[in-house]
Amino acid sequence: MSTSRRYADRPFRTSGPVIIRTPSPLPGQGPELKKQTIMIPILQATPIAPESSSGNLFYLFLVFCIIVVAINVSRLIKRHQRRGYYQGNSATTSNESDVNPEEYGYTTEQGETLFDDVKPEDDEVEYKIIGTNHRDLSKKDIGYSENFYLKATKEVKEDKYAVEIYNGRGRLAGYLDRDLNRFWHKLLMKANPENPVMQCRGFIGQFRNDRDELKFYGKVYLPEVDETDPDYKRIMNG
Repeated sequence: MSTSRRYADRPFRTSGPVIIRTPSPLPGQGPELKKQTIMIPILQATPIAPESSSGNLFYLFLVFCIIVVAINVSRLIKRHQRRGYYQGNSATTSNESDVNPEEYGYTTEQGETLFDDVKPEDDEVEYKIIGTNHRDLSKKDIGYSENFYLKATKEVKEDKYAVEIYNGRGRLAGYLDRDLNRFWHKLLMKANPENPVMQCRGFIGQFRNDRDELKFYGKVYLPEVDETDPDYKRIMNG
C-alpha cells in the first residue's frame, strides 16, 4: 500500500511554520546551507457527515441532558421555596397538621412511629430536637412536615442562645442542642429581631425505650454551615 493511500482516510490538521533543516555539505563541496523556514498552508480534512444512527444517538443524548438539567433546576427551586433561608418571614402557625404519613414514616408492631426514611439532603445537616418529652405533645403532633420552624428566644434563663423548634401545627416541640445553637440564635436575631424565625423541615415520632415506654423524639434539617465562610465569622463575632 502506498503512503498516500495509507493516510488518505485519516483526518488531520496542521498549521504554522515548519522548519526544514537541509543537511550540511561535506568539506570542500560548497558553502554550508542554512536552515530554511517554509510556510505550509493549513490542511483541513473535509468533515464527514455523521451516519443516521450516530445522529439519532446524539439527539437522544441531548434530550437526556436537557431533562436532567430541568429536574435539577426544579428541585433547587422547590428547595428554596420551602425554606426561609436567612429571612425573617413569618412561619406557619396553623393549628391544622400538614404532615403526610403516607410519604414518610411507618408504624411498627410495638406501636412506634419511626421516620428512619427521612434523610438530610446534600446541603443539609440533621439536628436532634431536645426536650420533646417535656413538651405538651400528643399523637396529633406525630409526623413529618416541611413547615417546622426555628425561633430564637431570650426567655430561657439557663441558655441565652436558646432556639425553640415548632412543628407544623405551630406547637413547641423542643429546642436545638445548646452546644449547637449559638450560630442560629445570632443569625435569626440579626436577620429580623422583631420576628426571629426560620422555616425548615422536620418530624416528630415515637419509640419505645428500655422500659417499654413510648417516648417522643424528633429531628430538623437545616442548611449546612461553612465555618470558614467570612459571613459565619462575622455573625459569630457580632
